[in-house]
Amino acid sequence: MNIYIHLINLRIMAEVLFASHMLARLMPHRTHWPLRLTLSVLGCLLLALAFPIPAFAEQAYVLWGMVMYGSIFALAMGSLAVCYEESLLTVFCAVTIGYTLHHLVSSLETVMTELLHLAEVGIPGWLCSMLALLLAYIPGYRYFSRLIRENGQIRIEEKTLPFLSLAVLMVDIVIGLYQMQLHEVYDAPGYDIMIGLLNALACVFVLRMQSDLIANRRLKTELEIVQSMLQEEKRQYENSRRSIAVINQKCHDLKHQLRTLRKQSGEVDRSVLREIEHAVEMYDTSIQTGNAALDVILTEKKLLCESKGVSLTCIADGSGMEKVSPSDVYALFGNILDNAMEAVGRLDDPGERGISLSVRRVAETTVIHEENRYRGEILLEDGLPRTQKGDTDWHGFGMKSIRMIAETYHGYLNISLENGIFSLTIMLMPE
Repeated sequence: MNIYIHLINLRIMAEVLFASHMLARLMPHRTHWPLRLTLSVLGCLLLALAFPIPAFAEQAYVLWGMVMYGSIFALAMGSLAVCYEESLLTVFCAVTIGYTLHHLVSSLETVMTELLHLAEVGIPGWLCSMLALLLAYIPGYRYFSRLIRENGQIRIEEKTLPFLSLAVLMVDIVIGLYQMQLHEVYDAPGYDIMIGLLNALACVFVLRMQSDLIANRRLKTELEIVQSMLQEEKRQYENSRRSIAVINQKCHDLKHQLRTLRKQSGEVDRSVLREIEHAVEMYDTSIQTGNAALDVILTEKKLLCESKGVSLTCIADGSGMEKVSPSDVYALFGNILDNAMEAVGRLDDPGERGISLSVRRVAETTVIHEENRYRGEILLEDGLPRTQKGDTDWHGFGMKSIRMIAETYHGYLNISLENGIFSLTIMLMPE
């Protein structure tokens, strides 16, 4: 009997280690990782096989089982800590995922075995075990590996939820231990199936909690990047506002000087005067929208469009945006026009490099609409265009910043793609 229990411990340890390292291998490795992995896994397996079984184990089965499961969990944590350069909290979460996958295998195996027994189908137990492993580990690996690759490493900052996940798992394990202890008392058809299904549901719940932890870390990182961008754009707005005010003053002075030159004798080449006037008119803003921040950003982007050979057609009424902070106005329209300029800059035909922008007030709502042509294929992900740049970690935040600002003012962002035309519509309803 003791040999059988030792073998069970060995199997549990092997499954937990396999599931934990299966996901943890995506973490940064320590030096001499293959050697560390081999030695730590062998050490854990030997310790699990030699785990002592006291004489009182049968009388205090639940207590002994908790000590045994807790020891296996601690050994798995030690193995991962030796192999990967991660915090203990991250290692803790990775082992919790591995332990949950193992427990899901055990629950599925129980359900399948009992169902086959009721159906009087003779299938070897090892076949049920292998099928349960495949049903749990393959989808689990595919789901979590994709999640980790999309969201970076399994770095966890939330300190409460991991322990809550483990608490749910431990409660479920205790229920399973009580079920095994009372098996003879409640040996009714379907009882083990019901408990197995409840255990499986608990495992799915824990896995979902852990996946949310991984995804939330990415969302928090994105939020920090977008907020940092907004702070930077706030500083840039102040610089641009001062610069454009100086440029406008200089242009005003130059206009007066040009008028004086025109009144002089024909010593000055008239074509030269016209060229100078054209340059002054280009830099002398005539954009008056009713919103100072909107005037600044449209003037700045109009000059940039002129320098890049892009036509910017703009009809803007900014009177409805008095409750939107100047830095948010600057960031919002800056990102809209930067994205549009980047898109039309890829077009081969200079005649198609045009951007249309309108801002109008409808009752208490401000409607912003922008259109431009684009080349190639744009894929939408979560309603936003997926970045066409290689570095997805640091690009694609412009659109997220736009949506974040829109939602801040109780509005929304809508994007449509039709016949090679990119259309963006934003509704702002500031209170």
